[in-house]
Amino acid sequence: MNTIASTLALISGVLCAAGLPAQAADCKDLDFDIYFETNSSTLTTNAYGVIEHYANELSACDYTGIQVYGHTDTREAAAGDAAALKLSFDRAANVAIALIENGVSRGQINTGALTVYMLAKQTGPGVGEPLNRRAEIRVRAKN
Repeated sequence: MNTIASTLALISGVLCAAGLPAQAADCKDLDFDIYFETNSSTLTTNAYGVIEHYANELSACDYTGIQVYGHTDTREAAAGDAAALKLSFDRAANVAIALIENGVSRGQINTGALTVYMLAKQTGPGVGEPLNRRAEIRVRAKN
């Protein structure tokens, strides 16, 4: 084995022993959603598991930024714009906090509240639709 190859093998072994990736992971854009109960911004046990899974992927890559947008369904929005906006923001904020608690850099995360704009499933007014009660997470990998 030549000197460069043995040095690289040694570095790779040290990084692996330290729990660090030996080489850059296959980083790609990630899009996923976290769902909520009606009128709630509390993360479920399942939501924490999904966030933990993606946070592990994020820790191995370099990203340009993470966008977290909270949404409501049209029944929740019927409570008024201010209430829907607060619920949407609280959903996004709780997902962002969970990402940070799982090792994602706070500086990479931006949050926003979209209420009933950009529904995942189109419905009429006053409809409780589980697919619309969500936080939408969009992660863009550096190229």
